[in-house]
Order: sequence, then C-alpha cells, then structure tokens
Amino acid sequence: MTRHLLALALPTLLLASCAAAEAPPQPQPTIEADGALSIPDGYQPGAPIDPARVDCEQYLQMNPPDVRNEAQRLCASSAPGERDRNPYCQIEAITAACTRPAPDAGPALSPAQAVPQAQAAGPKGVTATFEMPVASVELYATAPRLHSEADHENGKALSVHVSEAAHQALAARLGADYTRTLQGKRIRVTGTAQRFHVASFTAGEDNKAFERTVIELRDAADLVVL
Repeated sequence: MTRHLLALALPTLLLASCAAAEAPPQPQPTIEADGALSIPDGYQPGAPIDPARVDCEQYLQMNPPDVRNEAQRLCASSAPGERDRNPYCQIEAITAACTRPAPDAGPALSPAQAVPQAQAAGPKGVTATFEMPVASVELYATAPRLHSEADHENGKALSVHVSEAAHQALAARLGADYTRTLQGKRIRVTGTAQRFHVASFTAGEDNKAFERTVIELRDAADLVVL
C-alpha cells in the first residue's frame, strides 16, 4: 500500500464519494489515525469530479492551504500521461475551481488602487483579486516576496509574501527557478491586502521605517501567471 503523508481531512476522500456508482468495487483511500492519507496500490478514481457538486466552503475549510499545496506538488510530480489517474490531480482541479474568482467579482485591483484602499481599510485589509507586475523579487528566509515596484520600500508597492508551503507548490508547478522567470511578468493574486508599518535595519546605515502593503499568499492556487 502506498502511504502519502497528506493530512487530507475529507472523510473517505471526495474522489471516492464522487465516483460513478457503476464502478467495480475497489479498495478506497482511507485516513490513518495520524491524519495521513493512505492510497491503495493500483487505486484509480472513478468519474472525474464535478466541482459544481462540491461544497467549496466545506472543502476549503477541511483542506487548509498546506494540504492543497501538497496535493498540487504531488500532482505536478507525476508524468503527464498519469495525471488522469492521479487522485492528487483531481484534488488540484477542485482547488482551482473552488478558488476561482466569481464572474461578477469585478476587475482586479491594480497596485495603485490596492494600496490606498488597504490603508483606508485598516487592520482588516481589502479582500479581492489583484493584478500586478513582478518588478522585483526579494528572497526572504525560505520563501520569496514578490513586489510590484523595483524599490519595494517606496510605499507604492504591492507585495506578495509567499508562504513556504505555497513556495514549494509553485516551484513544483512553475519550475525551481520560477522567481527568476516571474520577473517582468504580470500575476493575478486573490487574497487580502493589508497595510503594515515596517522598521528596516541595515548595517552601517541609519535605521528607517516605511509602510508596506502585503498579500500573504498561503495557497499556491491563489496565484496565476498572466
């Protein structure tokens, strides 16, 4: 039995519950006591999942970003010809459908629109879809930060702080050097933009402070390259 350490909280897995009733009986994925997902050798999902039949609110609540990112990574690691049979790729398809902005959500906000709106909104920030160029990339700890301005300390920049889990999933989806290939391109990000006061400490220089408008990207599915 192949055992994948993916803490997927959906009981018996949505893949199994949406399979065609006529499908021959087969061993089903199960959730271990420690929360790990266990998939039997040779398991093949039944009919493709129709995202319209999935309760997205429940799905996203029961499958947090780190779980969805891991499913995306496992899907990306499979050969193209195997993706139709890979249950993780079906999880990724549900994630994409459930996180897609609503058709009537209106146009994406530009950095010039997002920054003052986030400042006016206070701590709660502005939740929307944002579109921005990647003018600079800052490597911070184990994950990158994407900025709409070359000088990300000028107060006009909209910055995307990528979580470590989202970083791993994006690297699997876009390639290990995706931060380099993203520079100069436009991205669309769904999330909450919040305004923060940041203190900057640089050796040999006077300390300074600046304002930064940040979107915390916890789920790789919330970032699309245009």
